[in-house]
Amino acid sequence: EVTGVGSTLSGATITVNAAGVGGGVTPNAGPVADIGGNGRGGSARVNLEDGGSLTATTGLIASASGTGQTGTVQSGNGQGGTADIIVSGPGMNLQTPQTIVSAGGVGGGNLFDPMVGTIETLAGGDAQGGVASIIVIADEISTINFGDTILNLSGVGGAATGENAVSGDGISGNFSITANGG
Repeated sequence: EVTGVGSTLSGATITVNAAGVGGGVTPNAGPVADIGGNGRGGSARVNLEDGGSLTATTGLIASASGTGQTGTVQSGNGQGGTADIIVSGPGMNLQTPQTIVSAGGVGGGNLFDPMVGTIETLAGGDAQGGVASIIVIADEISTINFGDTILNLSGVGGAATGENAVSGDGISGNFSITANGG
């Protein structure tokens, strides 16, 4: 949170990350769990208020993804959380060449990894994208440049293989953009 005239946050890439990843697969730690853990994203917010200034020379990222882990019988579900960028008040300054707001969900599924090898699941995890928003309420003297903007609220169900295997469902999330004022 950057609040008040004279308050400044600068950096190359400024990231707020509230990812949740289910447990279940650990390289070189023995057998994989039958049931992979669920992953749920939390809440990631970038808040710029009342004359504050934020400059990210490479990018600004707010991410609250949820990723289910692979299990041999049932993989975990993935649920995106809430990711927001809020700019409100007079005299605001936000400058970045790229903005990413992500609250996607990914269900666990078949895993192909050089460290772990190939792990197949009989039931892929379901996935649900979360909620994200960009809200700008500023005056006419504010300077706001989000640059190239990427929004991700995808829900990607996990893949499964084998006889009678069932892949996971995927449902996208909800995104809103609000611009009000000068």
